[in-house]
Parts: sequence; C-alpha cells; structure tokens
Amino acid sequence: MEQSPLRFRCGFCARWIIALVIGAVTAATAEAVALSSLLGTSPVAIDVQAEPITAFDRHDPSRQRFGRLEFRGGLILKSSYREFGGLSAIRFAPDGANFISLSDHGRWFKGRLIYDGTRPVGIADAVMAPILGPDGQALAAHRWHDTESIADDDGTLYVGIEGVNQIVRFDYGKDGLLAHGHPIPVPAGIRTLPKNQGLEALVFVPRGQPLGGKLIAIAERGLDKAGNLRAFLINGLAFGEFHYQENRPF
Repeated sequence: MEQSPLRFRCGFCARWIIALVIGAVTAATAEAVALSSLLGTSPVAIDVQAEPITAFDRHDPSRQRFGRLEFRGGLILKSSYREFGGLSAIRFAPDGANFISLSDHGRWFKGRLIYDGTRPVGIADAVMAPILGPDGQALAAHRWHDTESIADDDGTLYVGIEGVNQIVRFDYGKDGLLAHGHPIPVPAGIRTLPKNQGLEALVFVPRGQPLGGKLIAIAERGLDKAGNLRAFLINGLAFGEFHYQENRPF
C-alpha cells in the first residue's frame, strides 16, 4: 500500500499532513445531482498544476529523516479555478492516492495523487464543490466560515468549522460531494473557544484502539487556567476534556 507524503503546499497555505484512511467514494443519486444543479452547487472538474518540492529542510536538502517520519516529496499546487486554494485539511484512502480535502472557504477538494515510484508528482481527477449544509445550501449561506479540520469514520466525515466552533457530520460514503452536513452536539467548552482560533484539528480514533470510536477535537487557542491548550473527546452525547502543553511557536 502506498504511503502518503508528509507535506503539501497549496496556494498560500502550507500544512504538515499525515494521511488517515477515508472510506470509498460512491456516486450521488440522480435526484441529488438535479437538486445540486438547481442550487448551483454541482461539483466542478478543475485542472491543477503541480511543482515538486524536493527537500523538506531548506538548510539541509539531503536530509530525509525527521524522527520516525521520512520525507518522500511534496507539491506546490496551482489552478486557474478561482475557488482553489487555502487547503486546510486532507484525508487519504487506503491506496495512498485518492483523497478528500477541504479549503478554509467551505469547499471540498478531491482528487488522486500521482506518483513516480514513491515520489508524488501531480494531481489527477481534481474536483471542487461547495460544502453543503443541512438544507442543501452552501455552508457560506449560513455564515459558517473557516472550515478548518476533517476526520473520517469509515465514510462518515466530520468537519470542524473554526469560525463558529461547530462540528458538522457528512454521509460522504453514500452521497459524496453532495452530502448534506448536519451539526452534532459538542461540549460547552468548544463554544467558548476564541473565534478563528477554535477547532484546529479533528481525528476519529479507529475502533478497537484505546478510546476507539471517539472523536477528538483539538483547539488552536483557548487556554485553561494553567495556560494549557484544550482538547475534547466526543462520543455521541458523552463528552470529555483534556489539556496539553504547547511547544512554541506551535
């Protein structure tokens, strides 16, 4: 099974990326496609150009190992499609090639990573679409801004919206890019996080692991009384909270 690279650089946004598994993508129903067309929310195939990143450490381009991680390559991605850019989260399928990503501005971005051996060299089958709310309209229509994080539970995707400190669930395995997002209950502490410094990362713990079946939400800021950063455990209506020390400047 192909592994994924450590980093993408997309538009003005650079992120460390550790690939997690996403479920298989299935086609949307004809009814959903018709509705999406009426609302102007149909997925759009786009062209993406890729420029390889050959070194992760600018001061030592020959360095490939970083602790337990090995840098295998990266990409600078560009597109003439006006909604492209600002990618903030990504999840890979088990094949290490197909992925689902999202942008800060409430857009899905999916495609397939092209390899030369083990080096990523390009993006194929790229598609973008607005992320839809529970009524089928784009999240932007609800003023739900800054979609920042994504987690996967075997085809069910959870998206963290930093601007409003909300988590939205999508049946992506069934409806693909036309899935409607439905808010889930979140701990009261999430609501008190600073605006635009709230839910920075989400991960769904694989079942069978310690804490398996729980969603972990990690804040960018929002400190406890001891000055530690806050994170939350979500399991249906059962919530928990833990804290961790930041390693500045991160």
